[in-house]
Parts: sequence; structure tokens; C-alpha cells
Amino acid sequence: MYSIISLALIAVGAILKFFPGMLMSFLMAGISSVAGFNKPGSSADLTSIPLIDDLGVALLVFGAVLFLISFLACCGACCKWRPFLVIFVVSMTILIITLATVGGLFLTKASTLHSSIRTSLKTKVRNEYQGPVSEDIFSLIINVLSYGFQCCAINGPDDFDPKATWRTYTYGSHTVTVDVSPACCIPEVLENDEQLDCAKKNGAGEFDLKKTNTQGCYDKILKLVEDNQLYAILGLVGLLLLLLLEVIFSIVLIIDINNKAKVGPI
Repeated sequence: MYSIISLALIAVGAILKFFPGMLMSFLMAGISSVAGFNKPGSSADLTSIPLIDDLGVALLVFGAVLFLISFLACCGACCKWRPFLVIFVVSMTILIITLATVGGLFLTKASTLHSSIRTSLKTKVRNEYQGPVSEDIFSLIINVLSYGFQCCAINGPDDFDPKATWRTYTYGSHTVTVDVSPACCIPEVLENDEQLDCAKKNGAGEFDLKKTNTQGCYDKILKLVEDNQLYAILGLVGLLLLLLLEVIFSIVLIIDINNKAKVGPI
């Protein structure tokens, strides 16, 4: 069973890592005709999506490790090889502890895990986002995420570099200076905003919440997780119980092999 699960994890990880555009195709249909910022030509152009890319690598590694551990368990059980079973028990125990820790941190909104991810992605946006009219893949992805999920960058408007040269550019017949990507604008407002006021702060140095989405996409995604937190917890607990049962079964098998070794052949 674990071999099948591990292969499934490897397959999902490969899709997230190498074909992330498949997940974004549903956003492209409603974004192709939007003005104000550049869009990818197709979902296939989205070759690397922040967080999704890292998740893909994690699933690939986890799937590969689980497959190797499962292989050792099969060999140990079939051939009564105690060293393989001992390695399996130790590996699975470490895996259970790791999964419980990471899962707990992920499901806790204020955890150090989320804080670390936020800081890392904010730095990436500030240093690598090249503006709403750029054809840079990372910039296009930030635009698609912001507009498609109706959020702004990863953590919010402060992710964007306030001193970046891309903030001033020609839009239609106007030269505009924006504070965020127009992709952060509320879609209905952006359609009729010829001077991109929805991407600018007002006289008080704040954004008009009726025109601009200021919630970060990271919080938006976390909200989706929170809304389905019960299912996430049940799934994590179920997986941990399955792994624990495998460990218990292996320990029983090791004890049985030891007992038979002491008795000797009949």
C-alpha cells in the first residue's frame, strides 16, 4: 500500500515541480482579456510558482524516501531480515515525528514555519518582481496569483519595492506611477480605471479598500486551508495512524523472528 502512496506522491510532486501551469489553467480563462498588466501567453508558460515549486520538491523527496522505506519493509517481511525491519522501524518513527511536527506547524497560523515562508517570499518579491509590464516569468506569476485570487503579492502591498523603477510606466495614453501591480486592483474597478488609481495610495498614504485588494495571497490560501481544517487534521491523523500501525506490525514481526531464532530450527 505504501508503495502505491509513495508513487502517487512522486507523481503529484512532479506535476507541481515541472508542470505547475496545469494548476493555474483555470485562472487563465478569466484573465486573458484584462488590461493593466502583462499575462502569460498560456498556462504552460508558468514554469515555476512560488511555494508550489517548493511543495513539489518536498513531495518528490518525501515520496522517494517513503518508496525506499517501503521497499526495505517488503524485503524484511518477506525474507525475515531483521536489519531491514529495524531500519524500517527507525525510519518510520522519524518520519512520524517529522510529519506530526511539520503538520502541526502548518496548521498553526502563527507558527514559525509560516513566518519563515512569509519572510522568504517577501524578499523574493521585493528583489525579483520586475513590474506589471514585464515579461519575466516570476512577475507574470505574481500578477496571475494576485488577480486570480483577488489578493496582492504574497503578504500584501508592502512586498513591492517602493523605490523600484518599474513603478513609473506608460499605460495607454498616460504615464502613471503606481504603488502596487494593477493586478492587486479589484477586477470591476480595474476595467474602467484608465489611470490605474486603484494601484495607487490615496492622499492619506493608504489604499482605498473599495478599489484595491490588500490581503496577501499567502493569507488567502491559508484561509482556504482553515476553512477545510477539519479535513486536513483528519487526513494528517489518519496518515499518522497508518504509519504507526506499520511500525507496530514491524516490531511484532521482529520479536517473532527473534523468538524463532532463539528456539532454533525444529
